[in-house]
Amino acid sequence: MSVKTGQAHTAMYQLGEAVQAVTRLPGYDPQLELPLSDAVTQMELAVSAFDEVAASFAERGISSPSNG
Repeated sequence: MSVKTGQAHTAMYQLGEAVQAVTRLPGYDPQLELPLSDAVTQMELAVSAFDEVAASFAERGISSPSNG
């Protein structure tokens, strides 16, 4: 896992937890199809999904911060 990717996902999940606390609505990670409470404990799944998308972009010549 790249440090940047891990930090981005940590920040995203922290934001999700803050939104849950304020709204009292459950959070959900649509990429992983998991409740936020489960996704937070399985960071490697989120990073893996992110890396797959970045690789797909690179294969198609699409530039993104993680591949170019």
